[in-house]
Amino acid sequence: MVWFLEVSVAVVFGLSGLLKISKPIEYLGSLGMDSVMALPEWAVCTLGAVELISAGALLVPAMLGVLVSLAPFAIVVLLAVEGFAATLEFSVAHGDHALTMNIVLLGCLAVVAWHRFQAIR
Repeated sequence: MVWFLEVSVAVVFGLSGLLKISKPIEYLGSLGMDSVMALPEWAVCTLGAVELISAGALLVPAMLGVLVSLAPFAIVVLLAVEGFAATLEFSVAHGDHALTMNIVLLGCLAVVAWHRFQAIR
């Protein structure tokens, strides 16, 4: 169950990061990512790169069995990014459905983080 959740979270963040580094801000806004409109383009691209790299760092070490300690670090980075996203979404959208999605993703990340930190003990 946790492995499925981990893969799902990595896919969501990987695709989100790919969109942020490859599409203009106006397009992202039309997809419902209203909070990115409040950021400069370089910040959106940076967040996208961080999301994409962290998603890869979450899955690749677990699949290959190398640098397994990189996955908990990736989870912490994704928790920070998602916390920032939820805060930004709350300040910009004021209770939009995207805020609910951010909270759900934070919960999923917390479960995966707990599992990952238990695994390295």
